[in-house]
Amino acid sequence: MALTSFPCMERCIQMKSDHLFKKVCIAGLIALCALTIPASKAETSNNLAEVAIQAGNFKSLVKALEASELVDALTQDTSYTVFAPTDDAFKKLPETLLASLFQPENKEMLKTILLYHVVPGTLRAKEVSSVRQLSTLSGEAIQIRTSDGGVKVDQSTVVKANITASNGVIHVLDEVLIPASVKQQLTIKTPVMALLERAIELGVPHFNHGNHQACADIYETAAMGLLNMDKGAMSDAQRKMLGRVMQTASKMHDSSGRAWTFRKAFDQLMEQQSMALK
Repeated sequence: MALTSFPCMERCIQMKSDHLFKKVCIAGLIALCALTIPASKAETSNNLAEVAIQAGNFKSLVKALEASELVDALTQDTSYTVFAPTDDAFKKLPETLLASLFQPENKEMLKTILLYHVVPGTLRAKEVSSVRQLSTLSGEAIQIRTSDGGVKVDQSTVVKANITASNGVIHVLDEVLIPASVKQQLTIKTPVMALLERAIELGVPHFNHGNHQACADIYETAAMGLLNMDKGAMSDAQRKMLGRVMQTASKMHDSSGRAWTFRKAFDQLMEQQSMALK
């Protein structure tokens, strides 16, 4: 759907009764234009995907586009405005969330997040700063705010603007945008949470029937499995905590105590993983 917007300066002049909006709009436009990369006289022959790949600081974004099979969409003749998070922006996401989004079962969720960064048409800095919101390809709208500090897209800040491609333009963000619909769905199970839930599911019946040894053995096996997972599955602090728990449990002769030592650690890990997804 085509989006029409008026230049910020013209709109501000028309809103004579709103002096504060006029000052903020002008400041935001100046800040955003200061970040602009001048377009060459002839439009670049590289499409949006090629520009992102060649830039070198969008490796995580390109990986996400590939995983969600959206790269081809950015190579077509249809023009788009892409709000592109840098690699540093992706690093700000919780490791557990990032690892989960790249799991095959969460492909559609990753696609929704990426489409939330794409707006139909080519909107340069001036057009972006002149509106309050923009409809994205995910079906949800991003909020645009201008201030003395620059231009914000939802909670993220535009750190560079007007990177021109043959089929659109890129504006660089310092944080990944997460649409409201995805935030509501962030009950996805990380690999850690899935293993913990399975261990507890298997261990609790044994414990309740008095077979504490079997329960403790199941929990210990699960803990070893967690420590053998890829580095991104848990934080360094979580790995160290689990390592200490295993050392403590290995010195205990009471099976019931061993089981509860692991269980308390598991509950703590599940709470931390759940919070990281929100």
